[in-house]
Amino acid sequence: VWWDARCLPQGQPWEEGFADGLSSSNVFVPLLSKAALASFAKLAPDSSCDNVLLEYQLALELKKRGKVKLILPVLVGEFGHSNKLGDIYEDFFEGGGVPLGCPVVVVKAVDEKLSEHLQRMGNGGPQLSEAERTVKGTLDAIIAHQGVFLKGLKKDAIQNVVKGIVLASRAEKDDLRLAAVDPDLRQFLYPALFGPKISSGAEDVLIKILLRLESEGIRSQEEFECEDYSENILGYIKEMSDCKEITLTD
Repeated sequence: VWWDARCLPQGQPWEEGFADGLSSSNVFVPLLSKAALASFAKLAPDSSCDNVLLEYQLALELKKRGKVKLILPVLVGEFGHSNKLGDIYEDFFEGGGVPLGCPVVVVKAVDEKLSEHLQRMGNGGPQLSEAERTVKGTLDAIIAHQGVFLKGLKKDAIQNVVKGIVLASRAEKDDLRLAAVDPDLRQFLYPALFGPKISSGAEDVLIKILLRLESEGIRSQEEFECEDYSENILGYIKEMSDCKEITLTD
């Protein structure tokens, strides 16, 4: 987890630090609230650089290049208190979280900083269209990503958001690990474990096995056979699954 308050090296320019931190991250989790976004409605082409807008545009640029894999916005509702329920967060959208009259303009100072950081990191110029780099276009693009809501009773709302972030990040991490596994290993193991028929739950079991093998540095059929993991594969299955329909064929 990269957080500027803890991860920014002493003496490094803050702006470069958050840009580099974002560039090295797989998952971007922006916190959106009514107060945080209120300034967006006042932005004009000649406004000074808004660092929140810059961060959003940089995340979208990096996702377009495949460097940021997932954008997971946390939509924070207005905080209040109910005599019956206690501390509570309202719905982000119903509470007017998105500023009205968000301008369809490109902020020149943000645009210049965006180009500067992309080029400094070796990513070339912006790939987002001019419409996507407007204030409204940027916010619309961030909100278009499926996120998690900080909504409801405070004690439950925070816990639900943390759970949502952890689950999404873990799934993204597993996808990256599976991408490193050679397809030939998957194609070799499936019929060896399950035979020619499609077994219920077989794909889930196979993914667990592939992730286990990947964690031990086995990412191809050749590596699997060299290490003679075939002798231990049924033991893996017993450890990771209750599936009883698996038979190991020759």
